[in-house]
Amino acid sequence: MVLASEIARNVIYKYIKNIYYEKLDQLQRDILNDDEIINLVDYIYKSKRDEICEKIRYKIKKNLTGSKYPGDENVDILIEDIIDDEELAKERVKLEINLYQKNKIKNKIHD
Repeated sequence: MVLASEIARNVIYKYIKNIYYEKLDQLQRDILNDDEIINLVDYIYKSKRDEICEKIRYKIKKNLTGSKYPGDENVDILIEDIIDDEELAKERVKLEINLYQKNKIKNKIHD
């Protein structure tokens, strides 16, 4: 059974991934430097936070119907838990992007 937390995580990763690739296309590069990652994460957190939360609510409600749906209050609590600590959330995203880029470079070298 798919859990609300898994849905939320998938929405966040997909959303961030799309913005990340848009930035790469805009810059016409394969990776971002550290400052660009910091700026991108700040932008996502400040400008897109409410939109991400709404997407999470929508996807959970759409995918967990009937008795599987945990309820609006529990969904709101889940979202708050995910985004409550701004610095921790931002560091997590920065770490994920850095790990992704390191693996991308590593795989490119071995190809």
